[in-house]
Amino acid sequence: MIKLYNYINVLQNDSILLNKNIIIWGKSVSALNLYVELKSKNVNVIGFTDSFTDQMNKFADLPLYPFREIQKMKDIAIYIATSNFKYRVEILEQIQNMGIPVLCKGTVYGPGLYDTEKMNKKIENERDKIEQIKDILSDEKSRKTFDNLVKYRVTNDFGLIREIFEEGHKQYFPPADILNPSTEEIFVDGGAYNGVTSLEFSKWVRGKYKKIYMMEPDELMGSVAGEFIALMGIKNVETIRKGAYSESTILNFRNLADSASSCIDKNGESQIETITIDEMLNCGPATYIKMDIEGAELPALIGAEHTIKHYRPKLAISIYHKEDDLWNIPYYIHQKYPWYKLYIRHYTNITTETVLYASI
Repeated sequence: MIKLYNYINVLQNDSILLNKNIIIWGKSVSALNLYVELKSKNVNVIGFTDSFTDQMNKFADLPLYPFREIQKMKDIAIYIATSNFKYRVEILEQIQNMGIPVLCKGTVYGPGLYDTEKMNKKIENERDKIEQIKDILSDEKSRKTFDNLVKYRVTNDFGLIREIFEEGHKQYFPPADILNPSTEEIFVDGGAYNGVTSLEFSKWVRGKYKKIYMMEPDELMGSVAGEFIALMGIKNVETIRKGAYSESTILNFRNLADSASSCIDKNGESQIETITIDEMLNCGPATYIKMDIEGAELPALIGAEHTIKHYRPKLAISIYHKEDDLWNIPYYIHQKYPWYKLYIRHYTNITTETVLYASI
């Protein structure tokens, strides 16, 4: 899976990257500003390149390399200067098979592209399940999205992702033909992070709902989420400083709050409390459960069995944190709760932010 990092942490903490020579992709004001910034951090910038240079030249007193020369180099990393997402993706398509780290402002792409040989074997072993998922999805867009995401795992072809990118709709709050809000919603925000999703929920229901439960085990972000929601004037919110899971226990936790990617990890440096959604609600009702909990979605669903069986809430479940969540989570929900209609939507031009929706 493509790995996402806050770039400043990589530059400061990743010794492998610091030992590489950086080439800035771009010949622009943005490239010059980036050059100054990186030099101030003692990063070893050795030159520039772009899509148009066809012979060696100079830019800011450093070599301006043709791309063909870059392809011959070793121990380098490319830093893309443009902030234009369309151009960034086009550049990534040119260099995705070079097997080197590629940085963008705020984000590092790689070296975590899928191991296509490994994924081919995994998908073949799961072929029957994958074919069943195609049959149970409720609309053609879901089937196309699912099919492209499976194919991406064995090709690393960014074009497949661009074909299914969902533009113009809010993640977790799709059009009414998928999820239709009521004025009596009880919303469980699993993985509340900084509280923004709960704010978006309140807008989605136009401020008319019964209650919001924000579940965020990270100490810093739980505090931030609570303060943010209070500042925004959102009422009837309870912040739960525990993670949703299959049991109420204490687990090791890897704290990466600065990159929005904290998660349960047996080697994590801190500990968190977890709780089942059933216990958190004291077997009371929920009408909408959202989960974006960094790979713990399936255990959290297991811990919400009573709630789902008795109240049949709408579901919005992230299915991208683990490479086989894409098919294992829809399969689990369909087998366990066959009354749900299932939809899949994808919200970025990379591999993150794929959401499974379940509705009655």
